[in-house]
Amino acid sequence: MSLAAQGGFKITSSGRNQWLAVIYAVQVFFGFQQIGYFAGEIKRVRRAAVRSLGLCWILGTLGYVGGSLLVVHAMGSNFIQDAAYVFNADPSKYTVPTGGMLSGLSLFLTPNKAVQFVIGLGFCASMLWILPAYMLLVTRNMFAWSFDRILPDWLARVGERSHSPTNATIVAGVLSYGFLLLTLYTAFWSYLINLTAMAEVCCVIVSLGAIILPYRRPDIFAT
Repeated sequence: MSLAAQGGFKITSSGRNQWLAVIYAVQVFFGFQQIGYFAGEIKRVRRAAVRSLGLCWILGTLGYVGGSLLVVHAMGSNFIQDAAYVFNADPSKYTVPTGGMLSGLSLFLTPNKAVQFVIGLGFCASMLWILPAYMLLVTRNMFAWSFDRILPDWLARVGERSHSPTNATIVAGVLSYGFLLLTLYTAFWSYLINLTAMAEVCCVIVSLGAIILPYRRPDIFAT
């Protein structure tokens, strides 16, 4: 907290902070539309998609809000705000062994090593369910682009045994491994200052296209 004060951090507007928190919350729960990319491969999609998305949203909200309240109650909002500031403004001075975020600070809610191990294991296990979902999204996008002749035809080839776009999966895996090497051995990602802002720009472009389409090509929109 003293480091944050030395850095000149102070809360000037609670309203502004609340607005920024809303943006962050929206980002946390953004992505429900992504199931549409591979919905054709889900059995009984109307029932399964609605139930799974609803359940995930409810459990995610309860877990995140409940965990956040526990961290704030245990450490105080001032400490959490100062930790987040130091972590982002001058990470070299941030001495806490986890990120300055509620999820990272949750590790210190208890001194019990067994519970800490379970919490830490949860962070590792999260990648096991994040990666397959993203692989489905990326490979199905590649398949669609290839099917529309934006990418080479061979990316849309479907395996006889798996009934999945095998070539697109291989390409996505190779690209993922390449970006992993970039992350580990170069400063590549440091040049991308705000990935969220870049993602939002992409969404804005697509949204503008969707707005213009009914007027620009009403024949396509009508079908």
